[in-house]
Amino acid sequence: SSTDLFYPYDRFKRRCEEVLDDIVMQQRWDDGRRVTHVRLGAIFSHDPSCIQCRALALQAWIGPYLTTRIDCNSAGNVAILLHAILSSSKDDEEDKSAPSAAADKAITYFYYARPLHFPTPVTYGDYLLAYRQAHGIALYLWIPMILVTWFVQMVHALADHWGPQFPYLQSIDYLLQVTNCEHTFDLSLVAATYPDVAAQEETMVECFQRRRRLLARDEQQ
Repeated sequence: SSTDLFYPYDRFKRRCEEVLDDIVMQQRWDDGRRVTHVRLGAIFSHDPSCIQCRALALQAWIGPYLTTRIDCNSAGNVAILLHAILSSSKDDEEDKSAPSAAADKAITYFYYARPLHFPTPVTYGDYLLAYRQAHGIALYLWIPMILVTWFVQMVHALADHWGPQFPYLQSIDYLLQVTNCEHTFDLSLVAATYPDVAAQEETMVECFQRRRRLLARDEQQ
């Protein structure tokens, strides 16, 4: 339940799902319509203001190797999955005798927090290495993890004390707490339902290379 979640951002996302679920239950659709929730994690997009990519950019030359396992994905991969879901829904409408693996449920939850070609979760440090490789950064410095831990703890303490007066401080604290907590999910359902997606996915290096090209093109225009 959304009421069981602590952080406002988490409550907001879960409450959005609950609203849609309530609509499904109230309408009691009997014509095959269904709701599909795609639960994502951190997304790397080509938008210049992408907070996830900007965080990596800040660590591109000097940063820590975080060993915490965190699921991240690219906007390109998400688009591939969404296309597969919509195509499957269209096929179901045209051929009621051969529904997809998820068509027997009015509400389906798919976790697609990382690429399917990652059979097991990877560390956040691996994404940073991919970012550096995509940008041709061969020389860089690692920050000792003890400094990172100290900074995260300090911000968390400030957020606990001053959070209500400074809402942005709570948001920053929320993002920094990721460094201490593993965020990984079971992707088996989406992998079984849409097995062709894995072969179409881009790697994280390809994701950052594509983003670099798109940003350079936009600057020229």
